[in-house]
Amino acid sequence: MLLVIGSITLAALMLAGAAMTSHRVRFGWLYLCWMQLPAGVYDIATRQYGFVATSLVGGWLYYRGYRLRG
Repeated sequence: MLLVIGSITLAALMLAGAAMTSHRVRFGWLYLCWMQLPAGVYDIATRQYGFVATSLVGGWLYYRGYRLRG
């Protein structure tokens, strides 16, 4: 049950970041970059190791988006 709650929470938080970036809020990029840390921890905890690479690459891309939008 805890994994389901974690999954729903992460999805909601990531959607909040997507909403920020779609409304051109620069902080949204930094927020999404930061959110890759708990997402990566969740990926490891649930043994979804393929998503760890996605979290790493996504974090870099979100940081790049933050830098380019400033």
